[in-house]
Amino acid sequence: MKGCFTGTGKKQSKKHGEEKTGKKQSTGPKQTVLDPHIKKTSQTSHGNKEDERKIRISKPLAYASEDLKRYRNGYPDIKDDFKKMTSNWEFYTNKLESRPEGAKIDTIHELWWRDYSLLERHHGYIQWLFPLREPGMNFHAKELQLHEMKAIKKDKPAKNRVLKSFEMMLDFYGMKLIKPGNHAVAVCGNDKQLSQNSVEAELTTVDDKAHDDRTDPHLPPVETTKGQKQASQDVSNRGVFRIERAENYRERYAHLNRSRHNYLRITRILKSLGELGWEHLKPIFVRFVLEEIFLKKELENTLESCVHYWLETIRDKDARRELKIFVEEHCDYVERL
Repeated sequence: MKGCFTGTGKKQSKKHGEEKTGKKQSTGPKQTVLDPHIKKTSQTSHGNKEDERKIRISKPLAYASEDLKRYRNGYPDIKDDFKKMTSNWEFYTNKLESRPEGAKIDTIHELWWRDYSLLERHHGYIQWLFPLREPGMNFHAKELQLHEMKAIKKDKPAKNRVLKSFEMMLDFYGMKLIKPGNHAVAVCGNDKQLSQNSVEAELTTVDDKAHDDRTDPHLPPVETTKGQKQASQDVSNRGVFRIERAENYRERYAHLNRSRHNYLRITRILKSLGELGWEHLKPIFVRFVLEEIFLKKELENTLESCVHYWLETIRDKDARRELKIFVEEHCDYVERL
């Protein structure tokens, strides 16, 4: 069996990397999103017919793969660093309000947390909470500049606000982040058997210095392997994080399972985490979602986005490979097209 990374799909009508006021991840032919839930009639040993729910996964789009590769390699085509552009830095130091109809970051964390209706209907804040070096469709939110990345990662309060933004969105999706020290034994997700070898790889932070001929240590990390990674000197990056279900996960999972535009948001969130010093949280999130899909049979509609987009934001090749192996091991749960 070739596994669930192969197959052909129908054309999609909406590009994955585009949100209402978000940015386009890339350009390419339009395709229709396949509904991963199908009903298949099978014959039981007693001759009775019963419905068997299967999940199918389509081949990733070529333009999306190129877009994610460009991101993982630190946007080699973007050379400019506009020193006068400081809106992302000012926002994360609580000096500037997001626009349109936004607020300062501390106010968002205090008043918007668990306001699920607001977080769902408001489409401008996500570009401020999770800035990228690519332009988006919210013209008030500017591209993240290299000097802003450097400043946010060096400033502990600003960097911790990025983490808090991630925690707020995890709560919106029915999840919670357990920080180092909260548990004596740290595992990733729900299956302890899966966690030991992979967690080490997932939690080794990618060093901020790009592993090529560039000399600026504050350029974004490029695609790496285990042998190239170095432990971060930032205490906030040490230890083991994990993700668990929130108390209200059933309600929030139901929402996430049917609101596909949030899959686009998650792609952006993960990309931004990698730019702002939290790369090591991405494999933990992806593994948790995959475990929910394969082991708990939850969040099944997210499978294609998780495999083809969220997993592919991870810059460490070994972590990506390990997660892909995990998916392949559960191909009996995935129906190839």
